[in-house]
Amino acid sequence: MENNDSNKPINIKKFFRYLFITFFIVFIIRAFIIDSNYISSGSMIPSLMSGDRIISSRFTYGLSIPFTNIKIFDFNQPKRGDIIIFEPPTREFSKKMGFESPINTTENFIKRVVAIGGDKIKMIDSTIYINDKEIKRIRQKSIFSFKSLKAPYWINYSSYLHLETIGKHVIYSLDMIPYPQMSRNFGVNKFNKITYNKHSLINSYTIPKNMVFVIGDNRGDSEDSRFFGPIPLKNVKGEPLFIWYSSIDGESRFDRVFKKIP
Repeated sequence: MENNDSNKPINIKKFFRYLFITFFIVFIIRAFIIDSNYISSGSMIPSLMSGDRIISSRFTYGLSIPFTNIKIFDFNQPKRGDIIIFEPPTREFSKKMGFESPINTTENFIKRVVAIGGDKIKMIDSTIYINDKEIKRIRQKSIFSFKSLKAPYWINYSSYLHLETIGKHVIYSLDMIPYPQMSRNFGVNKFNKITYNKHSLINSYTIPKNMVFVIGDNRGDSEDSRFFGPIPLKNVKGEPLFIWYSSIDGESRFDRVFKKIP
């Protein structure tokens, strides 16, 4: 006699048990192990592009209780040059640290650590000084050009490309090439010449203990610690690992797929 399994009734309890187990495993993975993040701005160009979707590690810098900043375990602390994912500080916290923050969101940010607790930082015309030592920037012969995009946060001007070493990381950073009519956006430095970024730190700022100072690689188009101040380590959510997909204006960029974060 033929055995027809298709006629067997569905075991509802077993189905929901497997469904619960599946959702529980996914929750554990997303809460403690890995996460997916979308890059929505150009502040980390050329390392990361708007439209990149990245896989990040949640446990590189410790484990937190899901949906909170309460750390259960601390494994490592961010080092100079690391790219981190973090929750920006509140306006009240920034004000207490001496910064008037325009940021009012709990959405995760992604930036590069340039200074850690105890460091003194100063920044003039996009050049960073850590503990009174200048981080040398070597301007490259090639000019970086932005792709023409519809997104309002893109400023479609060419940029100077610089090579610099922060911590153990050799990175590229950008300075948009300013034009005289752009001085309103960029500001004027002490020599009455157009500066790349009017948000300079002319006076040294000492990073408090258990905090880090972050700046975007796209120095002239990044809302970072120059605006909202240092980041408490408890706000650090993880470390980006690689790009799993990327698109710009709806066009897939397969050359960036599975690209390791530089």
